[in-house]
Amino acid sequence: MATVLIHHGEMVGGASLQAKLYDLGRYLGAVLSRSPAARVTGELYRLLDAEKVFNTLDPYEDDEPKNNRGDIFRRRQVKVSLKTGKTAIAWAYIYSGSTVGRKTIPSGDYLIHLREKSRRTKW
Repeated sequence: MATVLIHHGEMVGGASLQAKLYDLGRYLGAVLSRSPAARVTGELYRLLDAEKVFNTLDPYEDDEPKNNRGDIFRRRQVKVSLKTGKTAIAWAYIYSGSTVGRKTIPSGDYLIHLREKSRRTKW
């Protein structure tokens, strides 16, 4: 899905939001937090064709209000902090399902988490 952003957006740079990141097995979930210490890191893109991006990502993230299935990811506008020190309002898919029994990703960075997970499972 990253190719959608690459083709229909411009990368602004690294950014983070005040949230906790959970390992949900096959995917991850960011849950907004009141703790300023809780940070999830990622990349911020300026959307060149928001309609096209959301028409592709919403079904993938299962954020379709019309389906009435109690989706577990919701697209929301959130405040993000850029590496430059500035802040911005950005769209993010926020996990709204249960986190009971789910492991938090302490670094808040999924790529770091995958590297660490890979090291633990090597022979």
